[in-house]
Amino acid sequence: MLRFRAMGTPSRPVRNARAPRAGTASSAVPGVLTSRDNRWLKQFRMALRGGIPTESGFVGVEGVRLVEEALRSGCRIEAVLFSESGERYRERLAPLVARPEMGFPVLGTTDRLFEGLADTEHPQGVAALVEPRVTTFDDLVRRPEGICSPLLVVLAGVQDPGNVGTILRTAAAFGATGAAIAASGDRKSVV
Repeated sequence: MLRFRAMGTPSRPVRNARAPRAGTASSAVPGVLTSRDNRWLKQFRMALRGGIPTESGFVGVEGVRLVEEALRSGCRIEAVLFSESGERYRERLAPLVARPEMGFPVLGTTDRLFEGLADTEHPQGVAALVEPRVTTFDDLVRRPEGICSPLLVVLAGVQDPGNVGTILRTAAAFGATGAAIAASGDRKSVV
């Protein structure tokens, strides 16, 4: 089974059906989540450390650059989480999370709890739950205007998410029009 993701697609405005709540993007200071059993922290832990989508189909992205790219992508965001040390990135991400159309909670937690849900050795303290954009194989092989033929990258057995990112960035630099990841039992490298 292959999972497909489009590369180089233009951003679409995101309209989430949920209105902002207390501790959301429109709030100045979010409440700090301090319980390991908090439902949000459980979802982030499952998506980041477990490498599997949440029950509602959202996947975890971690690190300021990936969160920033997710916010710009047009994909629906379920929530953004900052640790105490990750707060240093709030100003950088503020123009993206403070937009009225976003309407998702912006949460805070302790560094200790964030480290327990992160899947990196030295987490930056920023994560998001993102609904991946899914496309069909026909979308991937459709010839974009001005391009002779599509260039697809197929990844199989890549286990390190950092390698997936490097491969996709390199492919985009060479004009790749799409990427497919062959599904396996290991869900760590879902793009």
